[in-house]
Formats: sequence, C-alpha cells, structure tokens
Amino acid sequence: MTTKPTSNGSKASTQQKTQVTTASPSTPVTSAKGISTQLKSQISSFDLDIQRKGSLSPIEIFIDSLADVETDEERDELYQSIQEYLRKSEQFEQEADRILHLRQKYLSLVQARKQEVKRLNALASEAQHKADQIEERILDVMSILHPNETKYSFPSFEMKSKMVSNVVDVDYDNIDWEEIPLDCKEVSVSIKKSMIKNHLKHGVQFQGVKMRSHRAYRFE
Repeated sequence: MTTKPTSNGSKASTQQKTQVTTASPSTPVTSAKGISTQLKSQISSFDLDIQRKGSLSPIEIFIDSLADVETDEERDELYQSIQEYLRKSEQFEQEADRILHLRQKYLSLVQARKQEVKRLNALASEAQHKADQIEERILDVMSILHPNETKYSFPSFEMKSKMVSNVVDVDYDNIDWEEIPLDCKEVSVSIKKSMIKNHLKHGVQFQGVKMRSHRAYRFE
C-alpha cells in the first residue's frame, strides 16, 4: 500500500477502510449484506429436503435414509425400524405397496444404469482399440526405420525402448495341461451346487456344505 505525507508531515495510509469480521470456526463469515452465500445454499438445500420428505410416508423416509447410513450398526438399526413400523402398521398393505413402487423405480434405475455402463464400456473399448492401433502402426514403422534406437524424439513426444528377455507366451488353445507341473498352474476351485445336491439328498455330509429350505417370494 502506498503512503503519502499529510499536512502535518506525518504519513498516513491511503484512505481505504477495511472491515474485518471475526467468527468462530463453526460460524460462517457473513458479508456486509448479511448471510453468506454458503449458508444460504445450505439452508435452501435443507428446506428443499424438508419439503420433499414432507410428501413422503414414514416408511419411504426410512428407505430414503438408507443412503446416509455409514456403519453396519446404523444400517441394522434402520432395518429394525423399518420392520417394526411395517409390523405395527394398521395399513400394512398400503404401506408395503408404496415401497414396492419405490422398489420398482430402483429396479428400473438399475437396468438403465447397467445399459449406460455397457454403452460407456463399449465407447471406452473402441477408443482403446483406436489408440492401440495407432501405437502399433507407429511401432511397425519404427522397427523398420530405426530398429536399434533406444531413444527417439518426436516434436511433442519421446519414445524409449529396451530389450526384454525371457518373455513367456502361452497358447491356451494348444496347451497340454498334463505336461505342465502342478506348481506352475493356477487352479480356481468352486462347488457345483447342482451336482453336490444329489450327494446331500442321499445323506452324504460334507464339512462346510449343507442343504436348507426357505420360502421364495416373487413380486409381480
């Protein structure tokens, strides 16, 4: 800030008044016009949430609150609240029907997002394929023009290369698995439930495997 001499010879700062507002860490700093923009946004968001939830039934509010749950304990407590509310409700059919409509909305959203994921994955694969093709064409020409170069500069890019030895390639269509040592194989094991069920039905028992019955529901 520049200074200039006053009539009595002393220096004074340019006449510019600065208003300093202090606030505790939990209190937003407000401007001279009043409430801060950040606080206005928070209040507006809170009011909209209250208005929106005002149009929801208690059970819908329970379901809507699942998105804010952070711990397993909170989730279990909320599940218990939902079950308790439905169990004691005098209009169980109506309440259940409302959240079944909500369930249907979520299922439709799931399908829509799965389709969107497929679309984006297809676009990503297409872009990756084009990028790979460009790289391969450049490297094909480089292997002819500069086969022994370990470093090569382009106007905007730089290429480096090195010899890599002992690379293993596997042709899975022609491999003879009997010849491969056991310690060289990666084996993934899972249970064929349809097959092991026959053994269980005939009284054969396996540790960690059991057969049970339960009622299956389907909403239409």
